[in-house]
Amino acid sequence: MIGAEALLHLLNLDTYFTTPGRFTIPLNVSLRRMRCRTIMIPDERAAGHAADGYARASGKPAGLVVSAGPGALNSALPAATAFRDYTPMVVVAGDLPTYSKGSLAVEEVDLEGVFKPICKSYLKIREASDVALARSLIKEALKPPSKPVFVEFPLDIQEESVDYSSLEGAKPTSISAPSSLEGLSEVVKLLESSKRPLILVGGGCAHSHSIIAEFSVKHRIPLVYTLMGWCRVESKPPTSLGFCGVRGFKSANEALLKCDFLLALGARLSEATLAYGLNSRAVVVQVLVEEPFSSKAHLKLKCTCEEFTSALVETYSGGAKELWAKRAEEPTYTSKSFRILKRLFDLSVGGVLSLDMGDSSMWALEACKHGWRGLMLYPGGLATMGFSIPAALGAKLADPSRTVVAVTGDGGAIMNLPALHAISRLKPSIAVFVFNNRSYGMVQGKQIRDYGATADVELGFEGFKELSEALKMSYVKVEEEVDVDKALRALEAGPVLAEVDVEIGDRPPTPKRLFQAERS
Repeated sequence: MIGAEALLHLLNLDTYFTTPGRFTIPLNVSLRRMRCRTIMIPDERAAGHAADGYARASGKPAGLVVSAGPGALNSALPAATAFRDYTPMVVVAGDLPTYSKGSLAVEEVDLEGVFKPICKSYLKIREASDVALARSLIKEALKPPSKPVFVEFPLDIQEESVDYSSLEGAKPTSISAPSSLEGLSEVVKLLESSKRPLILVGGGCAHSHSIIAEFSVKHRIPLVYTLMGWCRVESKPPTSLGFCGVRGFKSANEALLKCDFLLALGARLSEATLAYGLNSRAVVVQVLVEEPFSSKAHLKLKCTCEEFTSALVETYSGGAKELWAKRAEEPTYTSKSFRILKRLFDLSVGGVLSLDMGDSSMWALEACKHGWRGLMLYPGGLATMGFSIPAALGAKLADPSRTVVAVTGDGGAIMNLPALHAISRLKPSIAVFVFNNRSYGMVQGKQIRDYGATADVELGFEGFKELSEALKMSYVKVEEEVDVDKALRALEAGPVLAEVDVEIGDRPPTPKRLFQAERS
């Protein structure tokens, strides 16, 4: 057995997203021989986002196989996106042979310098015995907080014959999560004595959400979410006030201003989350598995949310409180984008919604306040444009039974010919809704607001119908809500590209400006 095949056996992943390259030939051939499930996407960025979408939809890491130099560097963006959004992924980079390292050979680059800051663990293979260390990578990727891990795999070690039995029997690296429940008794006392307690669920609490949701209902404690927490959790309890932040629910933001005790679970308490403020008199408890903690936190517990919520449920003996905050009605808009998206969400409840970055996604966040239930894929940590289409493909491959919809602007769609090419080949029933305002609308709007002029934002692309024909995707022009029904019905025949013509002035409300220096 060669080293490449040994590594794949040790990783034991069920799906790999691959790209061609001369330094991954042993890996690619081994994947074929082992009959692993592989999805080739001829662009590392798109392949990486697809692996990210697969992991968000399945809860399991996918493999991303990339070649040295430019290929690996192209995968840095999806790796960083997954890192910021706490998504597990295994990036395997075929690299130059060990005897070429340090010679400034073609395609040589310092991969460790690039990827170590944006990956949870970095495995540099320099001899065949190092392959055994891959056994612990999956556990490392999934251990809270879940993030990408990286393998630098030189070509000569991939091709070297190895004794797999010795690798399989090697003792795996011991992994232990730091934990401290010191302070739990104080949390319980503070919660018992509070009059207006509030629970904030972040993305790090997704796996223990059912426990805290039941606790919230039982004790009549209102619950709010960060945007990323909201995206990761499909079913919300009746005590939910929605997500808070820049585009959050009114009732959620108001609750932050009125609560006297805030229990923040797996939430960073970022500027975006607390955009409208937090009661300065509120006692704040923050539970995170890793630093940094917020300066706003009075009590900081370093442990997993699963560990903390289980202990809280067992320890807390306070009775039901008076439910002091309830969901308020959210505004509706006459905007064409809002109306189309609201209809789309009404028809695809229970499915998977994959968002991009731009005006279309901001309208989507407004529309989802009116009854959306399902999984939402959103690149919130890094605000990555071009995410939605490949992530939707990954989600559909993870669970073919679910309705999967990608929402993007024309700018995000134009970036994604490689992902659209993969959809054309594989023919999954994915609906890609392209909101075409012929520009980078979000940037254009900010330019006009702040400077009264625009620069380098016009796209003017009119060829989505012709593009869909070339890709053998059904094409639907969406003018009114009824056309959404037509687009989703067309999914019975395969993938659909639905184009929504949007006026440049059809912009979502801008409720709050971030990153402004305070002025006296």
